[in-house]
Amino acid sequence: MRILCVLLFSTSSLCAFIEKGEIVVHDRSPVSLAGYWRFDTPQVSKFLRIDKEWRMQNVKGVSRGVFSLVITVPQHLRTRDFGVILPPVSTSITLRLNGKVITQKGRVDNTLRYPEHSSEMFRWYPINLEDFSSDAEQRLTLEVTGFHGAGGVFGASHIYWGGIDEIQQKFNWLLFSIVFVAAAIFVIAVFHFALVGDRTHRRANLHYVLLTLAMAFHVLGMNGLGYYLFDHFLLNAVLIHFLIALFPLTIIGFTLRYFRLSFPRLRRVTHLYSTAVVVFLIVVAIFPKAIPFYLDYVLPLALAAMALALAFAFYGALVGVRRKIEGAKTITAGLFVYGACVLNDVVFYYSFLTPVKLAEYGFLISAICMALALAGRLRKSTREKEELREWQKEITLAAQIQRSALPQRQLQTPYLITASLFKPMKIIGGDFFAFFEVSDRKVGFFIADVSGHGIAAALLVNMLRSVFFEQRQAAENPPELLANMNRILYPHLNEQFITAAYCFADLEKKCLRVSQAGHPPLFFIRTREAKLDRIKPKGHFLGFSPEESYGVEELDLADYKRLFLYSDGIIEAGTIRGQPYSLAHLEKYLLSTLGFRQQELLEGLERDIEVQTGTPMNADDDSSCIVIDFL
Repeated sequence: MRILCVLLFSTSSLCAFIEKGEIVVHDRSPVSLAGYWRFDTPQVSKFLRIDKEWRMQNVKGVSRGVFSLVITVPQHLRTRDFGVILPPVSTSITLRLNGKVITQKGRVDNTLRYPEHSSEMFRWYPINLEDFSSDAEQRLTLEVTGFHGAGGVFGASHIYWGGIDEIQQKFNWLLFSIVFVAAAIFVIAVFHFALVGDRTHRRANLHYVLLTLAMAFHVLGMNGLGYYLFDHFLLNAVLIHFLIALFPLTIIGFTLRYFRLSFPRLRRVTHLYSTAVVVFLIVVAIFPKAIPFYLDYVLPLALAAMALALAFAFYGALVGVRRKIEGAKTITAGLFVYGACVLNDVVFYYSFLTPVKLAEYGFLISAICMALALAGRLRKSTREKEELREWQKEITLAAQIQRSALPQRQLQTPYLITASLFKPMKIIGGDFFAFFEVSDRKVGFFIADVSGHGIAAALLVNMLRSVFFEQRQAAENPPELLANMNRILYPHLNEQFITAAYCFADLEKKCLRVSQAGHPPLFFIRTREAKLDRIKPKGHFLGFSPEESYGVEELDLADYKRLFLYSDGIIEAGTIRGQPYSLAHLEKYLLSTLGFRQQELLEGLERDIEVQTGTPMNADDDSSCIVIDFL
């Protein structure tokens, strides 16, 4: 608000208010000629403000008018030439001093075609001393032929009279300030265009880029600087009205994305609005006869839509402040300044309470505030990405450590051979398996599944591994081994639990001893027939209670040629899509692969799960399995 007041005070100090079409020059410094001039047409004779179009002053159906102003220049000031600054004027002009032509520019065709060599360029004109009359009072007249009845100064209130050197300096300063504002907004837009590729905030950046580009073009067009790029009426009109089409879409889109608001209908409405306005502008560009309809009906509705969009942006920013979203306060301040500048311009157009227009400064300040907010968010996003990269490195290292905790080689003795598969759902998982090699003829096989996934499960896996290898003295006694592990692990599990199974093969005594702790059934494939047995001794999962006992089943090793141990991720694969693989499918697959080598069986299992469920083996949970063949 302080910036706005300073701008108002500093600019108003340069302005001289014209109330009766007369002004007195006291020195050669630039004097503002903005204000009321005498306006004459065959239909109208009254005082009108020259610094806005006559259609906005309730003068309709008039395509040509003459503004006149009496300027009193004392004799002692006429030592050198003078000059006058004209902002964009619609759209064919003849500037005279005491009836002598100073400049003549532009031509408007009565057939409603676009103007040729339009005068809508911000520039200054020299006035020679010989153009002055001998009297103190000089009559300055501006004949305007308005395109489709829209005539008068329309870009800004930059209309000044003064000594030629002083006018040149004033013009250069005004031109510099306008170009600076437009260029600053444009550079900000280009910089943020480079950030559109940032996936985290891509759409917010894209909306911001489109908004700032539209702002920059609007500043150029409203001040007639488009003619310095290409001397064509239509191009400058496009620069002006580009903002009208895009403002609601971009400001609402930015607000929704930045403050994470969900208004799907509003998003669709803004897309439809912008599409409709763009289509209509294209129609107007092709058929100039539609311009009066656009000026009288479409443009007021579009301005109302812009006001509503700005109000929604205020609402979104306040929601962001309440939710403590980073940058929300900065954006709110920028929108407040912009809203104040727009309100000032509304007052400028419809009254004489303020002598200057400030929207372009509001554009710049709001663009800077949004850029600062986006930069802060980008900085945070970059920091988070760096932290994520570091975290990913640590997770990758943790995954390597976890994999090193699993058996580094398959068992291969004269009596048995093993093969295993480990597929974590994430980079690290909660499955674990290991072997106890008491001797060539005595081997224990352990498999476990920690509840949950990721880091918490992986940390418990490391503890589980240590506890398991501490039980070597109980390796030949599966129920004792599980009971010991449960007692040690129970205080550390909290709300987690572990399912496990342990099978000890004693090839000297030709027997198998099996115990389980809430684990899925194990499959034992028979030796002499195409049949398998599901083995599931009684026992609660590890962590159910501090003191647990576990059942055991003893089997004749001679009856079996293959053991298949697995985690529940195998049979629950596809659950997320409502098509779990299931025990029945697993049993059917194992029966169909009796003659397969171990690696063929495991590779085929991965393919079969994906065919049956439409998802990879590890899409829903960690998956692991061990195949033991007795030779």
